[in-house]
Amino acid sequence: MKRIHLNRIILLAVGAVAIATAFTACKDDHFDIPEGGEGTGSVATETLWELIESNESLSNFARIAAQTPAFKDEKHPIEGYTFKDVLSDNQVLTVFAPDNEAFTAADVQEMERLLQESPYDVFLRLAGNHITTSRYVASGLNPKGEAERIIFLNNKKGYFDREKKTIKEIHLKTANLHATNGVLHIISQQVPFNYNLYEYIRATKEFKHLNEWISQHDTLYFNSNLSAIAGTDNETGEPIYVDSVYTRFNSLYYYSYQPNSVEWSMPHKGIAANIEQEDSIWAMIVPTDAAWEEAVETMRPWYEYAETYFDMSQEDNALINNTVANRKTLQVKNPDYAGIIEVMRDSAISMDIVSSLVFNARQQRYDRTQTEFLTVESFLEHNFNRLFNTRLDTFYMHNPEEDVRNFLCEGKEPVRVSNGLAYPVDHWNFRKTDKASWVEIEATPATIYQRVRYNLTEAEQKDKEHYTYNGDWIQWTIDNSSELTEKYGKVYKGTFLDFSIATGVPKATFKLRGNEADQQVMSGIEYEIGLVMVPDFYRTLMDPEENPEAIKKNRIIVSITYLSDNKKEKTMTAKYFDYAGEKVDTVWINETLTFPYSYRNLNKAYPVLQVTSANITNALIRQGFQNRFYIDQIFLRPKQAAASDE
Repeated sequence: MKRIHLNRIILLAVGAVAIATAFTACKDDHFDIPEGGEGTGSVATETLWELIESNESLSNFARIAAQTPAFKDEKHPIEGYTFKDVLSDNQVLTVFAPDNEAFTAADVQEMERLLQESPYDVFLRLAGNHITTSRYVASGLNPKGEAERIIFLNNKKGYFDREKKTIKEIHLKTANLHATNGVLHIISQQVPFNYNLYEYIRATKEFKHLNEWISQHDTLYFNSNLSAIAGTDNETGEPIYVDSVYTRFNSLYYYSYQPNSVEWSMPHKGIAANIEQEDSIWAMIVPTDAAWEEAVETMRPWYEYAETYFDMSQEDNALINNTVANRKTLQVKNPDYAGIIEVMRDSAISMDIVSSLVFNARQQRYDRTQTEFLTVESFLEHNFNRLFNTRLDTFYMHNPEEDVRNFLCEGKEPVRVSNGLAYPVDHWNFRKTDKASWVEIEATPATIYQRVRYNLTEAEQKDKEHYTYNGDWIQWTIDNSSELTEKYGKVYKGTFLDFSIATGVPKATFKLRGNEADQQVMSGIEYEIGLVMVPDFYRTLMDPEENPEAIKKNRIIVSITYLSDNKKEKTMTAKYFDYAGEKVDTVWINETLTFPYSYRNLNKAYPVLQVTSANITNALIRQGFQNRFYIDQIFLRPKQAAASDE
């Protein structure tokens, strides 16, 4: 008989390597075969398969097991090798075999049908859910005084109580039938089985789009450290493996990952959750194909890419005032791959759909005083006005009495899976509840665009047109718990930038890229532009109630430079606005802007926003104006979001 050892696929978990015991054994292994036990009375002489096949009460289990392939992984069955062979081999296993009472005729017919369409599902439910490695004997005392946790071949977990003679609280009808390669227990019902999230998505036809995106991030590779070596090749000196262990890795389970892509792409977003991990309690919104297609249709206008962008990362050539002929560009179009722009767009949309879906149910908070981690039951029991996903994006409802799940999950009851809850949805509701399409920029030295150029020629040094920033800047820190900030408003993270110049007017140019990695300007969205201005007395720390002259006004001009629809740079300059200087305040300029091309996931291309003080005449000075100004944050807010916030 062909001797093949079954290998368990090993999944690399996020942040650590979770390694399940691999099936490896070789001819020199020795195992003690216990004598006695229920149903025996002598040293075992038969294999597990011979015990099962000869027992008429196990005919249904034997019938299905003999047709169920053993798998290297879910997509690769071992040719010509079924669980009849597995249970006849010399690997030590424990089988909890359900007798014929556990199957209806319809059950057997359904499994035989699935063997033709999806044999891996039959493995998961039957052989994989009733067989484990090593020998578990139902006699004596439990180790450490409690039931042992065992791992079945399908990586599901259960508790075996040798004193009570139970597996997952199912009583062993007949225990301890010893075989040469393990031990057989007979039970009168099937061990309960639930898909985990990954398996549920893979097994459900309505989730084809989601399954394709997750599956394409699976990578299977040979693990030499865990594979059994029989010897060394005399010619090459390479080891000869007799038991090959494969490790499956899914890059989507990380927070972010670097794809094999061209230089302008950014790391892709993952879901930051291992949805195969059985010890977790995830709550996952699972879009049907109809919901996925609705999301794509909604989001497609936001991901229109140009073939060429100006390289804003090159200080030598990224001057806004420089001629286009002297500036380097980024070529999105790839002559070797005519559809690269479409692939980039479709990948970006898929990434943004999937990255929002998973929530750690244990860590959600229904009350500020809550201290305990949640269970599945307590997660279902309580009302949640807001939820944060595994990427720490927060989704909330304005009405504090409303449960956000009723909106995101359409009020549907979840499907219980082995590692949490799945909420299938038929519509795409995420963009209606969060600020995912906002661009929020903190005013810091890092967000100033081209604040220094060291390679200017002497002529350029005299020609101020070659500078995108004129003047001096200082970063100030203020205590957000002070009496001043309590009265006149807090600033983001307690810092803000101060812009001034000795002669002329100060101006500052900022990169329009948000604080978070995925906050980038997108196409097809009508943005409102807002500046969070800080009063002058936050620098002097003079309370205007005591010193009214501490209030200084500003007259500000805002302009944005971006790639226009004719693929040339264009600058939109808004009409000036006045800032009263009486408190920390967000001032929205009186014009909106829709970008024709998306900057999503582009590392070196982005629009820039320039803030300039208007020329302050003597008449304006007498009215309390000055050209020195202070900025805390910059917002680009979709107009439709603004309407819903009001």
